[in-house]
Amino acid sequence: MAVGYGGGLADAIVMRLTDMMLIFPTIMIAIVIVVVVGPSEKGVVIALGLSQLPNFVRIARSAPFGAPESYVEAAIAAGASWPAILSRHVLHNIAAPVIVKATIALPGFVIGASSLSYLGLGVQPPTPEWGQMLNEARNFLTRAPYLIIGPALALSLFVLAANLVGDSLNEALDPKLRSRRLFPLALMRRRRSAA
Repeated sequence: MAVGYGGGLADAIVMRLTDMMLIFPTIMIAIVIVVVVGPSEKGVVIALGLSQLPNFVRIARSAPFGAPESYVEAAIAAGASWPAILSRHVLHNIAAPVIVKATIALPGFVIGASSLSYLGLGVQPPTPEWGQMLNEARNFLTRAPYLIIGPALALSLFVLAANLVGDSLNEALDPKLRSRRLFPLALMRRRRSAA
């Protein structure tokens, strides 16, 4: 937010670095970071957090441009400092998109962590992890195929549930989607009352 609000050279540098990170696939960045940091819970969290960072940087950077300028201009005229403007006006306006992006990115984090564990780069045994369970069940696929059902089903249900929560939050927090969702209901009520 501060870089987008301030603009200038810092904004250009941060956005070019963000664009460079967006060139590479997320899982590739995560693998490189896990290899450097080491296969552990901490390494997976750092790797997945840094690999998803460009998406959140772009949302936070675009916020100062999307904030209602009258609020910002009034705050500047009142003598507010730029940290106060960012925390009171800009942060308030981007809270909903960031929350929605976080809930929609959550399934990606879980799938990324499971992928790293499946490859042996994630959480190490004896800590249970879905990707690790899938990797171990792979060895018994011909003799005991039912071993793969539990972790695969749990991972699929979690991703589905997280996506549904993300979509619901997006509809609840986005005024444009809320009016679209409520418009058909209002139209049906009018038709019923007219009939």
